[in-house]
Amino acid sequence: MSRLRSDYPVTHSRFFVLPAVVFCALLLGACGVRVETAPPTEPAPTSDEIARQAAVNDLLATAELAHAFADAPDISAQDKDDVLALSQALREHAHTLGGVYDSGLPEELRTPRAESSPTSGDGEPVTAAALVDRLTQSATRIRATLDLPTTPDSAQVYGSLSAWFLVQARDWASRSETPWQIPADFVESTPTDRMSALPRAQVLEWIVRDDSAAYGFEVAAAMRKPDARSLYEQRARHYRRSAHDLALAAAVDRTSEDPRAVRYDLPWTLTDDEPVPPVNEVRELAQSLAFDHGAFALSLLGEVDPKDRAIMLDVVVDDALAADRLGVDLGPFPFIVDPDQVGIIDGALSDS
Repeated sequence: MSRLRSDYPVTHSRFFVLPAVVFCALLLGACGVRVETAPPTEPAPTSDEIARQAAVNDLLATAELAHAFADAPDISAQDKDDVLALSQALREHAHTLGGVYDSGLPEELRTPRAESSPTSGDGEPVTAAALVDRLTQSATRIRATLDLPTTPDSAQVYGSLSAWFLVQARDWASRSETPWQIPADFVESTPTDRMSALPRAQVLEWIVRDDSAAYGFEVAAAMRKPDARSLYEQRARHYRRSAHDLALAAAVDRTSEDPRAVRYDLPWTLTDDEPVPPVNEVRELAQSLAFDHGAFALSLLGEVDPKDRAIMLDVVVDDALAADRLGVDLGPFPFIVDPDQVGIIDGALSDS
């Protein structure tokens, strides 16, 4: 006699397993035994959040240091007011970037974070040199991690912030007569590095930007009195040399592809009756040349491969320091033209 066979798989065993599991759970509950779940932990931060937290921590630690410097025994009334304003500006920057990360977990479950000390040493008052050093280090740390942000806008914001740190560092070094120079990291890139980081069309555009800026500064210098020409002439030489070196690196120097012109348009129409523009217009031309070049470099910082952002930042910083010397109001985020761009940091980077 043949056995009865079914064409369906045997599944009845699972119906006995489920009641058994439920029965065991009820039995344990009746006996006062609880099944514990693992406590919640803070989520692992993304690269965006790592960059954001690092910038916020630097801003707040530097704000504490600046506030402590206001209590220095020999600080002038003006410096005290200004350093307190700097401390407030640093805190506002941190708030703009989203502030300190809060996971919402109880304190005992949070990841410990290192506390920064606002003093120069044990019981020693904060000095101007310590503040300058801290500002400089903060800029350098941003440069070292500029490859972390995953969006062009956020990379530009951090690059702008790095430039702002260095502008503040030089300002406080100058007013306190503290020796200072731009960190070596910010002057190590070369025209060849820039050429390699950009498409050829943008390299040619950069050559024109440099060359036209040089021309503008040369004209502006010629229209100023001799004792007011130094900075203009310095910037003209800088941009002229940069354009030449970049043209050589791109192999277009004195070729049919060389984009440089003999002369460029100026924002004036000079006449025989007015052969020289007013001094304020000459000054405004120099300021706009430095600002526009910095904004151009910052825009490219957001377009290049993340590993090449530091190359662009070096140019952004150079333009920011020059623009500051020329009297440009760089604002809290140098060369950020659209204020809404800064607002993306909180939403885009704090969802770790």
